[in-house]
Amino acid sequence: VLALSTGTRSQARTQRQGNRAKRKKGAVRLWGGAGLFAILGAVGLATGHPVLGGSSLGLSLLLLALGIFVLQAKGSGHAVAPVAASEQLQESERLQQEIAAIDAEWASLLERWDVRDWDTFLAKREELQRSAQEQRAVRLESDLAKAKREEMLQADWGEAVRAILRQEKRQREEAESDCLAQLSRMEDELQELREKIARAYGEMAAHEGVSVARARDEYEEAAIALRRLLQRRDALQLARDALQEAQGEWKRDVSPDVNRMASEVMAQITGGAYRDVRLDPTEGFAVRLLEPTRNLIVSHEQCSTGTADQLYLAQRLALLQHISKRTEPLPLFLDDHFVHYDDERLQRTLAYIAKLAEQHQVFLFTCHEREQRLLAPLLRGSDWHKAHQLG
Repeated sequence: VLALSTGTRSQARTQRQGNRAKRKKGAVRLWGGAGLFAILGAVGLATGHPVLGGSSLGLSLLLLALGIFVLQAKGSGHAVAPVAASEQLQESERLQQEIAAIDAEWASLLERWDVRDWDTFLAKREELQRSAQEQRAVRLESDLAKAKREEMLQADWGEAVRAILRQEKRQREEAESDCLAQLSRMEDELQELREKIARAYGEMAAHEGVSVARARDEYEEAAIALRRLLQRRDALQLARDALQEAQGEWKRDVSPDVNRMASEVMAQITGGAYRDVRLDPTEGFAVRLLEPTRNLIVSHEQCSTGTADQLYLAQRLALLQHISKRTEPLPLFLDDHFVHYDDERLQRTLAYIAKLAEQHQVFLFTCHEREQRLLAPLLRGSDWHKAHQLG
């Protein structure tokens, strides 16, 4: 009986050792599968496939938990009962089913990515990563080029604005210098008059009789001249203040509205070739505009004769509409204004003037038949506008 018991314990020990080795081997396999699915999940998330990445990470965690469960499962130290053997058999079948489901999911993932094995999947992943890097490089190059263009345009506009500001500052300094010079001359004249008055008082004190009357006359003349100079100085100061206030009012109230309307007129009569027009009151109301093809600010002297005429007409119509807003619709007189216009410019300009005539009274005088021929379609069927033959 002792020998039998000893033999039975030895067999049980051997069986437990074999079961432990099997469990360890099964756990290692499950952990290896969990590592593969973890790598697949990380690749899916990195390449922008959240469904693939999430599924792979979930399967990885499941295999990791199964490996831990298999490794920690303990066998009985005695003879295995039929119930325990049945439970182990069911657990083994369940594990086999889960492994089969994992293999099916792995096969589905390979089919979804259209690859045959793990090496092909890695190659395809590298290809996708390389394509994404190339696309990012192209976008980055495009963004850098766009930023460079914007920087160059800002630099050009900034330099143009700085040049205009420097010119305005120089003109303002010159005007102030002229005023100061005139004031200085007036102060000298005042000082000279004061000296004359002092001399007159001296002569009046030194001489009595006829010389006193003469000195009194000189004094009165000097006093009159002094009052005139003071009035002139006050007038100059008032004129300077009024000029500065007028320039400020023009820049603040008039210039933006006139420039906006002149830009709209210029865009319509040039067919969109020029859109931005500016009137500079600091340079004798010089006209400037933006040439969109080269992004340059040009003056009217740099334009062709026809374009320069269109610029002046745009400013004239803008001022007409601006003043009419504050009073009433003013009339417009045009006397052979379109001599330097070609047919295309003239047709667009006449169409705009015909539209403007709905609010303003327009008198158009011309000795050319071209205007009458281009106006005929615009005047046809209208009771508001008439063409008359004079002389």
